[in-house]
Amino acid sequence: MLDKRGLPRRAAPASCLGFCATALCIAPFIKAECEAKLSWRCSSHRYLFHHRLRLMNEQSIQHHVYNRAAVTYQRISTMKGLLLQHFPKAGSNTPSRTNTDDLIRQSLQQVNMKRPGSILIEQGSNTVDVLDDIADYLAWELSAIEAIHHLIGACVLFPIGGNQTNQTTFSLLQKHGGGSSSSCVEFLALQSPNYPNQLMRSHCGSDGYLLSDPDLFLNCLLPWVPNQAVSEALKEAIRCFRAELYMASVVMLGKASEGVWIELGKSLIDSLPEPKRMKKAKDRSTLDNPIDGFGRKLKLIVNMVETGQTEFSQLIKYAEVSLDEFRLANQWSDLLRDTRNVVHYGNEPHLAHNHENVATLLLSGSKHLKALLALQAAAGGK
Repeated sequence: MLDKRGLPRRAAPASCLGFCATALCIAPFIKAECEAKLSWRCSSHRYLFHHRLRLMNEQSIQHHVYNRAAVTYQRISTMKGLLLQHFPKAGSNTPSRTNTDDLIRQSLQQVNMKRPGSILIEQGSNTVDVLDDIADYLAWELSAIEAIHHLIGACVLFPIGGNQTNQTTFSLLQKHGGGSSSSCVEFLALQSPNYPNQLMRSHCGSDGYLLSDPDLFLNCLLPWVPNQAVSEALKEAIRCFRAELYMASVVMLGKASEGVWIELGKSLIDSLPEPKRMKKAKDRSTLDNPIDGFGRKLKLIVNMVETGQTEFSQLIKYAEVSLDEFRLANQWSDLLRDTRNVVHYGNEPHLAHNHENVATLLLSGSKHLKALLALQAAAGGK
């Protein structure tokens, strides 16, 4: 026979033929041995799995849940808004009241929290996922109950009826080998303080307590903004605040403040008559230049309004924004700019980045930004 090159094909050595024959003969035995080893390993893993399941007792289950469950101020703040959002409105002849457990359940559904069922421990079951669900549910439930106490303390809600606590007992079913066992696991460390089984809402209007409770007022923080970038920055500032990323929240609020001020300055210049607008061409160019710092632009805009009170008097009157409100907005922006500059290496803020300070900046910023946006709308003829 000829090979691919057209040359006579050489015969295989006897040793090669012997090796091939031997390999063919012992191949079934090698396969059987590999399958046996694989079967032994699988059975060994199964044994270890069942052994670990038997070792997962009530104490280890509690330890796992306690380590995961976390009640944070942000969760309490979120539940405050959800509880009031789902509180039934008062009828013509009936006050606004509701069953507390129903209110908590409706609010928890908004954060995709539902009370898990029993804990099942067996091969192939998602035991860890169930324990995680229990920990998350109990943490959010505790947050809702603490939020109720916060609202009662703020005289937003009033307790009616007797007291009760949350249910922290879950059934436990373990299956191993050919048998099974059932019991209960109680998470006493996650038990709530007593809370009323019925609640009644204050007859005071929402504006009466929103200003005294920053968590509730944050739901109404975002004003109308004509610029998409400013709007997204404000939304991102709120998201960061709710996630307890306070430095990031200040940075995004600073971006929104810059956008509102710069767009206001452009609108003020564009609202001037043609001759005066031409004199402000250099200032308009400065506002359009991204290289120029915001501090310089802010001073330019403030000076333009302060020195041009005659030119902008009708505009300010139409916007219903006083000069004092405008100056307060400038002071707030200076404080925010100083707090935000911590992003630069080596800078230390005069105002610490914590929940109280950032909440104050957001709350006061809502009022100041609305004033600036009203001036911008008036300058644009809206």
